[in-house]
Amino acid sequence: MDTVLPWLILAGLVALAPVALYFGYLWLRARLAGARVPFQDLVFLRLRGFSAKQLVDALIFARLSELEVTSQQLEVHLLYGGNLRRAVTAMAMEAKQGGDLTFREASALDLMAPPEVENLLEFKKEHDKARD
Repeated sequence: MDTVLPWLILAGLVALAPVALYFGYLWLRARLAGARVPFQDLVFLRLRGFSAKQLVDALIFARLSELEVTSQQLEVHLLYGGNLRRAVTAMAMEAKQGGDLTFREASALDLMAPPEVENLLEFKKEHDKARD
């Protein structure tokens, strides 16, 4: 009986090693890019059935584009069924053109636009014209 416990511990460590390495890699990647995301958020996001890599990629892109976006905002948008890449890209394009599109506005545009629309800024212009 005494020899079973060390083997169970070893088996548990071997089973958890790939999980720890995968999420550790994502966490380290985000950290090195200057994007802070808690390790447990990555794990919980994956447990909810969403891609932690997608969140990290969008967060890194936002940080490199000097956008004010938190990992919590991105996570909520992802949980609502939004497209992180599309929303963050719209913010970056608007900032590059000298505009000020907040994440809340980009998120609303992304959730409102049909999935086949790639450029949210063009969709926004068309939507604004139709409203006027």
